Amino acid sequence: MSVELELVRNMVREAGDLLVGLRPKLPDIGIHGKGPFDLVSDADMASHELISRRILERFPHDSILSEEGADVDHRVGRCWIVDPLDGTANFLHGQDHVSVSAALYVEGQPKVAAVRAPFFDQTYWAASGQGAFRDGQPLEPGPAVPPERALIGVGFPADRSGIGPLIDRLHPLLREFGDVRRLASPALDICWVADGRLDAFLDSVKIWDIAAAGLIAAEAGFTVQSVEEDIREPEPPAGRSYLVAPERLAQGILAAISGDRR
Repeated sequence: MSVELELVRNMVREAGDLLVGLRPKLPDIGIHGKGPFDLVSDADMASHELISRRILERFPHDSILSEEGADVDHRVGRCWIVDPLDGTANFLHGQDHVSVSAALYVEGQPKVAAVRAPFFDQTYWAASGQGAFRDGQPLEPGPAVPPERALIGVGFPADRSGIGPLIDRLHPLLREFGDVRRLASPALDICWVADGRLDAFLDSVKIWDIAAAGLIAAEAGFTVQSVEEDIREPEPPAGRSYLVAPERLAQGILAAISGDRR
């Protein structure tokens, strides 16, 4: 997978550079609504088109599942799962917590992945069985953090119809752990767990949010698991809840949100 790894690293960097170049043009960037709280901009589409072009130039028979593209089954054949701009609202407000992510899945299994944080000039990547890295530096869990100091990344989906249980889930997190952060770029949030900038991540996300970052966190030695009991069920409209954390902290978070105080 050396060719694929080189491709995914290069194309997220190129797409990130495109976004950096578009920042001075923010007032003129077109904004469209996929839903009441779900924005897509011309910057999203430009990044999507660039990444799709780079993939098909090298692998014309591969499929692409992108937040801004066709809905294909990533469990069949070779499928690239792409989020061309994760954190659109942040980008449109001139905030830096933005990322571009892409991963190659083969028969439903992640093989290579990269996440670019263009405004921080950092790239995270991983290959299955080969570890995870940030700009060449290996990633791995640091010293255990006590629950009362744990900083947990959270979020809210664009589909707010089922938001009540997600709000309720914040109560034990705020009661039993240090604090929460809603940074609004899930792919980068997950990479920040792998990089020690967050201690855990808990959110309902779409497959393109976690496809690349999930492999990076798993290869770095973190627990990456769905909170839902049966992941064989179709993905709900709001996405699927995932927890990313060191194993011991993950157990504590799961116990807290399930009401288990043992």
